[in-house]
This record gives sequence, structure tokens and C-alpha cells, in this order.
Amino acid sequence: MNRREFILRSGLISLPILLTGCAWKSRSLNYKVIVDSDYTIGHSMLKGLPEYEIEHAIRDTEVAIIGGGIAGLVAANAVKLKGFKPLVLELSASLGGTSSSKNYGEVYFSQGAHYELAYPDYYGESTLKFLEQSGLIYFQPWTKQWSFKERKHIITGNRKGRSFYKGMYSEELFPPSQQKNKFIELMASYEGMMPMPTPKIDSSLHYLNELSFYTFLNDEIGVSEEMKIALDYQMKDDYGAGMEQVSALAGIHYYACRPYYRKVVELFSPPEGNSYFVNHFNSKLKEEERKTSQMVISMEENARGVLLGVLDYPNKRRYQIQANKAIYAANKHTLRHIHPDHSKLFKHQQAPWMVVNIIIRNELNDLGFWQNEMVVDDTTFMGFIDSDSQTERSNIRVFTAYYCLPAESRKDLINVESNAAIIADQTISYISEYFHTDIESLVLEVQIKVMGHAMPIPEVGYLFNDANRLIPNSNIRYAGVDNGRLPLFFEAVDSALSAVESL
Repeated sequence: MNRREFILRSGLISLPILLTGCAWKSRSLNYKVIVDSDYTIGHSMLKGLPEYEIEHAIRDTEVAIIGGGIAGLVAANAVKLKGFKPLVLELSASLGGTSSSKNYGEVYFSQGAHYELAYPDYYGESTLKFLEQSGLIYFQPWTKQWSFKERKHIITGNRKGRSFYKGMYSEELFPPSQQKNKFIELMASYEGMMPMPTPKIDSSLHYLNELSFYTFLNDEIGVSEEMKIALDYQMKDDYGAGMEQVSALAGIHYYACRPYYRKVVELFSPPEGNSYFVNHFNSKLKEEERKTSQMVISMEENARGVLLGVLDYPNKRRYQIQANKAIYAANKHTLRHIHPDHSKLFKHQQAPWMVVNIIIRNELNDLGFWQNEMVVDDTTFMGFIDSDSQTERSNIRVFTAYYCLPAESRKDLINVESNAAIIADQTISYISEYFHTDIESLVLEVQIKVMGHAMPIPEVGYLFNDANRLIPNSNIRYAGVDNGRLPLFFEAVDSALSAVESL
């Protein structure tokens, strides 16, 4: 059976339904499919920890940092700047968390967060200063914005994006209309009032955190069907849920945090995505200051600070670390096993994501756009990033497709590996539909990244719940966007700097 016959007979199945089956029937493929998931390691606490050799000597460190994503690595850099020694402990085999990347030969591509935008001059001074001192950004006085130094990764305006809906291309999902004009006018009225980090937002606007974005817009200007389709897509694409779940404050912030309506806001997107920042911060750490494949299984305060229990997977041993202080920058859902007393401080919903990298021989004639928004029957499919917009023309091209799943699908992610072939095939079908040509014969390899707790959903009531304010006398601090922040790079950096400062 060839691919076209297979698709016609099976139909395109929505990902949540596909994942409920343990092993859907798939055909043989002419390319390799690789799945990267921490499910086995991450869920070993639920299944029972391995019986590893116990190391009785306790190791000492000044500041232990749990989690090697953006927040954890920034915290380590900030700790070093203050003259103390950090030790980063990361569960995965590589650093990056939801800002990770992979490669095919010498070609690198993102498997998570993949871009950042220039910052207005009214953003948080301490975070801007840190990023400037880190050699990442510089101030453009003619635009009053902070942009990124590495200019080759700026995506030009005519390549930024294209939308695909009902088989047709357009510049944007929300087409020009009288209602759109009202929407733009309403969002522009909040410009300058929605800075980052979000703790800088004036308390007079906090009431917007207590109602949904849909309720707010429906009361102000009404919400048409085409408006809801477009805004649901954009909220899910950056925040993990639609406008009925996301708070009005989060939604307004998305459109008003930068001067979108009166200036060009530069878009920064290296081929490896936000792993660019991971590599930058990691390069400032010594080898002995970060360790991967280390699972923290317990965290308790004692007279000397914080005692951590750790599983060392590569060396199959269990050991303890005595730290003076600890910064927890890993995903907070694991706290119910590691530090139950603090787990009650984090009750937010998190969106599961799956990233599918389609690596092809670059024999397409189509000029690539950076973000390709797609609205299809499977509403979990969010379109793809095309590497053709990020690099000079080469023999290899990568389509990085994203799926945002509902929270209830998290338990079904265990089935990704057994269904990897059909997930790859289905994703190729969506991209083939976009280009109006079957790309399967060009595919060299497919890589799938599974993230069960990829981002906190900024739902109603979520923002401003900083756990660190509730534990002022603790030797533990929390960093990361899942500590009452929006799931954005600037927020992750600021959360880490704030955690270090408060210690």
C-alpha cells in the first residue's frame, strides 16, 4: 500500500485520539523515526526507584540548582557573579529543558521554544542589564528597543510568516475587518502598561487576571467566529490553551507588551531556537558546575541548609548533596514526591507539547517562511517552522512541527513511541497539504520530542502567585516560568535573577 492509499483509507486522526491507542496499524517507512522522551526516567518515582548502590559520603556545595533549563542556567550564572559556587543537576541527558535542540549531521534545529523578540525600553532594568552584560542584547536608541547582537539570526519581515486555512494562504489568520480594527485599537490602549517581567504590571490592572480573555473581549467588542479561531490559535501557540481558559491579563499582554502597532519589532530565531541561549549560559559554567542525568528524589531543609537525595543514572548510584542554599528551577509537578510541603504552592495546569522535526533533502522550490500557521481539523496541530527562512540555502531543510495537547492527554504520551511511525506519517501529510505536494520521498529522518509538562497555562488567577513570597525564611527558592509567570524567555531569566537575589 503506498502512502496516498494509506492516508485515504485511514484518514487523518486527531493526535489525542491517536494517542489513546497503544499501537495503531502503520505501514513501513523509508526513513528512521527517533523519539526523545523523559517519560521512563521521569515517572520512575511512581513505579518505584531503581535499587542503585548507595554512596554514604555526603557531597557539599554552596548553591544547588535543580533543573538545567533557561531558569536553572541563568541562576547558576547569577550565583557565580555573586562569588558563590553553583551545582546544576539536570534530569535529562542534555541541558535545555523546553528550550532544547537536536541535530542531523551538522544541521541543528529546535525541539522547543524557538524565538525571541526585541524588548522595549520600559522592560525590567535588572534583567535587561543582565542580558546586556551577558553579551546577548544591545540598545537601539533610534527604536528605543533592546535587540539581539547576533544579527544573522534576525528574521526579515517578508519571511516572518504565512497562514494556511481551508486550503488557502493568507498573511494572517485574523483578516482585516472592522472588528479587527476595534481589536487593534483596544490592545494598543494598553501599550506601555504591559511590561516584562509581569510582576512590574501595576496592581490596578490585576483584576484582568481574574477573568478570561474571551469574557473580556466579548464584553468590550464582541467575538466573531473568525476572531475566535485566530485568537484561540495564537493563545494556544504561545500559552498552551485557548482564549476561554487564558486570563484577560495574559491575552492583553500578548498583544500589548511590545509596540507592535507602531514599530517594527525584530524577531530573533536561530536554527537551534532558544537552545542558542542555553548554549550561551552553559558556556560560562565549568564542567564540575553542571551534571546531567541526575534525578533529585528528595529535598529537605536541615540545620546546614538543604539536603538533597540524588539518583545518578549513568553510574547507577544514589548519593546525597548538602547545600547551603537550593534553587528549584525544574518542573514543579515533581515536588509532590520531592518536597510535599511546598508542592501545594503550585496548583496550575500545564500544557503537554510534542515537537516533530521532519528532515528532508532540500529539493522544494518554494521559498520558506519562518512561521507557517495552519488551522486543520486536528486543533492540536499548530503548524511548523521552516529552516529555509533561518539559514542560507543548503542540501538539508527541516520542518519543525508543533502539537499542543489538552492536559488530559498527558497520560497518553506513553503511547508516542509505539505510534511514532503514524505520528511522523501524519505530520508529513499536513506539511504536504501545505505545499500542495507530497514531500515523503524527500524525507531523510524524523525526530519526535515529547514534553509532558511543557509550559504553564496562564489561566484565570494564575499570574502573580510567586511561591517565594510565601516562604521568606526558607533556604529554598523557586525559579522558572511556572512560578506565577508567563511562559516566556524574559520571564524565565527574571525569575532566576529574582530567586538568586532573594537568597
